[in-house]
Amino acid sequence: MKTAGSIGLAANTVARRVAAGPEDGVGFDDVTAPIRTKANRLIRKGATKVAGKSARAVGKTGRKAVRYKTASTIARGLKAAGKSVMVAVKASLAALKSLVALLWPYLLPVLGGGLAFILVIAVICTGGAARENSSLCGVGSDGTKEGNAQAIWSYVISKGVTPECAAGILGNLERESQLDPAAVEEGSGEGHGLVQWSFGRREQLLKAASEKGVDWTDLRFQLDFMYDEALKPGTYYHGLLKNEGFFDAETPLEAAVIWHDKYEVSADPPETVRRIRGGYAESWYTKLKGTDPDKGLYTDRVVWIGDSRTEGMKNTVDVKSDTVIAKSGAGYSWFEQTGVPEATAALKKGDTIVINMGVNDLHNNMKYVAKIHEMSTGDWKDHKICFMSVNPVDDSKSSYAKNNLIDNFNASMKKGLNPGIKYLDTNKSLEWDYFDAEGLHYDRDTYQRIWDKVHGVLTPQNSVCGSWGTGSVSGIPDFSKKHFWSSPLNSYPMGQCTWYAAGAALAIYGELDGWNMLGDGNMWVDSILSRYPDRFSYGAVNSVPKAGSIFSATSTNHVGVILQVDGDMVTYFDGNNNGFTDSWDVAVSNAEWQIATVSLEQLHSLYRPKYANPIEDVTKVAKQ
Repeated sequence: MKTAGSIGLAANTVARRVAAGPEDGVGFDDVTAPIRTKANRLIRKGATKVAGKSARAVGKTGRKAVRYKTASTIARGLKAAGKSVMVAVKASLAALKSLVALLWPYLLPVLGGGLAFILVIAVICTGGAARENSSLCGVGSDGTKEGNAQAIWSYVISKGVTPECAAGILGNLERESQLDPAAVEEGSGEGHGLVQWSFGRREQLLKAASEKGVDWTDLRFQLDFMYDEALKPGTYYHGLLKNEGFFDAETPLEAAVIWHDKYEVSADPPETVRRIRGGYAESWYTKLKGTDPDKGLYTDRVVWIGDSRTEGMKNTVDVKSDTVIAKSGAGYSWFEQTGVPEATAALKKGDTIVINMGVNDLHNNMKYVAKIHEMSTGDWKDHKICFMSVNPVDDSKSSYAKNNLIDNFNASMKKGLNPGIKYLDTNKSLEWDYFDAEGLHYDRDTYQRIWDKVHGVLTPQNSVCGSWGTGSVSGIPDFSKKHFWSSPLNSYPMGQCTWYAAGAALAIYGELDGWNMLGDGNMWVDSILSRYPDRFSYGAVNSVPKAGSIFSATSTNHVGVILQVDGDMVTYFDGNNNGFTDSWDVAVSNAEWQIATVSLEQLHSLYRPKYANPIEDVTKVAKQ
């Protein structure tokens, strides 16, 4: 890694010089000569190191293999040990990928003399691979060990785990990875991530990350993966943990021991498990008990990027702690070259980004979509992003922007944006009773309504750009977002099937016009279709649903949510197993709700369901 890092710095220097353009008296060979020399020197040094590390990796992985109890697993372990000699090759490929990504923007201007430059890159890439940073999207960590601990603590408690159990999990993860989701087992390179997933489980981790389109080092992804393995009711490890009493553990030490023995199963002897893992668990319990589970997730501060309309809001409304970056007449070029960089520089942890652009260049819709998607996986990946609809003009006064063009622009933005990016339709949801002489701008009251809408003042406890649905069925149910499970958003009796369905629907789809007052469970499909005809279509009794479909049971007074459809198998979420209205603690307990996978035939037999199917697919959960 040190070798790759040194070469990477040299490559970055060359890239900057090439990008800056030729200097007087300095040719391409002059720029690249130092890096060629340094690369060859470091590679010669690195080759010896790699050979030694590969040999040590073979020995370590071989020792790890003898921990296995059966001949077949020993064979698998030894096979993996043999593969460790490929460490250098894999590192080279990873370096090639990362350096090409780094230098690609600078290659195009120098293609005329760039063959030599590309060959230099190829040589550099045999030196090793730098470790990638982990993404912390949506879990409120600043990347430090303490920040990761708080995020993990908040996540597992949101899944209904007790503080004692949460501390037991943290104690084990600290022993395994020092709470670093990017950790790779030293020597063999086999164990990956928080849990140090190895062999077949490591392969499943990497495959799941690829299917979801995320980096395997993403903290939220690994927590979801761990949940699906060990904390999700009905899974193999959940059964082992439950039977051993993990979820009822009375102390962090007890929880740490059970989590290790039934889930981690390391080579640590019992005394080491109790002393080190148990000690870590008790330490985290002392630090984090009583802390806010939602600590550090999102603030109410907004960074706005906009044109003269946003500028008008800034000049007439008390925007409080918000940052407003706006320019009269601004369009896509200004957005890309000025708005985005200034917003990125102004962002603080927990900020939400609101983009209010487009009225000046309604033909650039796809450029806006592409840039927003680029930022959502780059510098903005740890922030919520909200694109506000272009709001109406007075057709009789506006000389170039017309409402039919605005409607087309808004429709294409809504359709083009990924589910994780909020499209906020203020155009249709607010009153527009004032326009200036140009037919473009509004008065103070109108700007205030826009600001209020974004910050949720008009709908208390539900900031539009802070509490919308994810567009994903993953992570259902998430009881940490209590505003989804309480009034005014969810006024159904706690613990009833309608209460569970409303909380799940809010998590997936957001507020819309509210999920209250849809009636009894068997009335939901008809009510949803009546209320949201542009978002849901009818699925006939015993037809095939989609991920995200709401079903009403025509045979009983019941409602639930479809999470996944995989061929003839359907996974669904519902609640009210005991038939009563419950307290919060009872309602969120694993005994009162379920995520079940059954055949379509079984689902039809149980409920004779009809469906409100989402017109636009929501993100599907990964296959188990």
